[in-house]
Amino acid sequence: MKLIIEDDEGRKTVVPIVREDVEITIGRQEGNTIRLTERNVSRRHAKLVRRDGAVLVEDLGSYNGIRVNGDKIDSVYEVNEGDLIQIGDYDLAVQYEDSPRAVARPAPAAREKSAPEEPLDSQDEPNAPQGAPRAKKHESTAVINATQMPTRSRNVVDVPVEQAPRLVVITSEFTGREFACIRSEIKIGRTEDNDIAIDHRSLSRNHCKVVREEDGEWKVIDLQSSNGVKVNGEQYGQCALHSGDVIELGHISLKFLAPGEAADPPAPGPGKSKKGGKLIPLVAGAALLLAGVGVGGYFLTKGKPASMEQPDKPASGEPKPVASKNPGEQQPGQQAPADQDPATPGADSAASANALEPKPDTPEVDEAPVPPAPKALKAYQTGKTLFGQSRFELAEKKLAEAVEGGVTEALDLLEAARDEVEAQDKLAEAQQSFGDQDYEGAKAALDAIPPVSSFAPKAEKLRERIATAEARLEKQRLAAEAEEARRAKAEQQKQQAAASASAAQGETAPVKTQAEADLAKGKHLAGETLKRYKEAITFLERALKADSSLAEAHLYLGLCYASLGQVELGAKHYEEFVHLAPGHPRAQEVVDVLKEYFKASKVRPRWPLPE
Repeated sequence: MKLIIEDDEGRKTVVPIVREDVEITIGRQEGNTIRLTERNVSRRHAKLVRRDGAVLVEDLGSYNGIRVNGDKIDSVYEVNEGDLIQIGDYDLAVQYEDSPRAVARPAPAAREKSAPEEPLDSQDEPNAPQGAPRAKKHESTAVINATQMPTRSRNVVDVPVEQAPRLVVITSEFTGREFACIRSEIKIGRTEDNDIAIDHRSLSRNHCKVVREEDGEWKVIDLQSSNGVKVNGEQYGQCALHSGDVIELGHISLKFLAPGEAADPPAPGPGKSKKGGKLIPLVAGAALLLAGVGVGGYFLTKGKPASMEQPDKPASGEPKPVASKNPGEQQPGQQAPADQDPATPGADSAASANALEPKPDTPEVDEAPVPPAPKALKAYQTGKTLFGQSRFELAEKKLAEAVEGGVTEALDLLEAARDEVEAQDKLAEAQQSFGDQDYEGAKAALDAIPPVSSFAPKAEKLRERIATAEARLEKQRLAAEAEEARRAKAEQQKQQAAASASAAQGETAPVKTQAEADLAKGKHLAGETLKRYKEAITFLERALKADSSLAEAHLYLGLCYASLGQVELGAKHYEEFVHLAPGHPRAQEVVDVLKEYFKASKVRPRWPLPE
């Protein structure tokens, strides 16, 4: 069973619903299992749970509500396959694994009818007018919190070479590169910590992973990348792969090929970059160990190691390939210009070897990159300016516009702006918790702010204020304990002095001396200042055990038990107090309390209460 999410521009995200009784929360706020970023989605909008084979959807008090097949729901609703769930600008549908991938969108009239008629979530976004255009187009797709998704656990194992599918790059300057999937989980991204590293700005640091399930099915899973993952032109969070499927990661496209299936011959393009990627080791009979090949593995382009790849020289009369982004840079191991005929004496031997390779009959040249629109370039410059002014939310919007317009240089700065916006939110959360004297919550929010953030100095100052406040509270606690100890010691010394005076006069020390000390201690603990009722009960019970005639011990025991919610036991001690000391100054007050108790509980007193 899976949940398919589609935004108003047709981009889709697929989420598996695997286990029973696992809640999937949906909302705009970070921390939800599925994050929908449009402003007409509340922070915590809805909840989905699979129970007894059925899927239930519940509104979590959202502002704009949830519609199922055009009707607004007001309670938990059971969703069937084919039902259309509408949350803000998003369409959701439940499908079983054997159903088609596509989600049928409603007809325009039905869509208009089912669109929320209420204003946007003003409580969440007071500055968001209804119908306002979205600043971040690519963020309108669902962002899946992979740490909360109820996915199957899988063990990473080696895949035999003869069973390993391949990923072949079919676009960009990396055309023709092949990567063998010889482990059951392969991470793909821009940085070297991935199994497949492709140094291209349109890829996130950790963009996606390709995994093999226990049943042998291969899937691609988006790792919350900036540009998402498309399979055959459609956006997915997760998607099963079949031989021939085209995976788009930013501006990089790869074709997924089953084991043994031949790839189409790559068209010759511009000079092939040495930064093409790190590959998982592939061992097929004998290991290849050549100079220039890293520990990461081997390129499988036409059976050659990556270190031997050199730019192809175009045939006479053919268009010259697009120059690399560093025209003057000489690649390692290269002794002649990239456009020199490899057969020329003095050319690099590797280049000569490359010249002996068969060339396609009809050479083709990669299309020249389309320059970004002036509007996108202006948005990029504005975003950089706003970022430098620490106006990160506005910078994020402008940089997102620039990325949509094709300015790939804005990707890193956009990611940094998003990190700063998140850090700003965490700092505000910490300040709120500090004002509420929730110091642990404040410290937890501050720990989420990275040290490299521009908000790190403010976070450090707030940590110092928290430490000062905690030290002050600890000092007050220690002072209260010291004062309590001093009073107890003074009372004990007073009792000892009275006992000594009685002994000096030839009198026998009263038996109730210790009992009175325990009574005094219990009264102090139960007093208005400390209210430490459980500790007070210990001393008061001990005082009564030594001298059962101490009426005030019953009075304070009644107070302690009543304050702890043990009303019947408290009433019992109040009765004993009134019986032993009817003339006590507080006796009438206790009598009034007992009358109310007996009237409400319809319990008869053990002794007649004095009028």
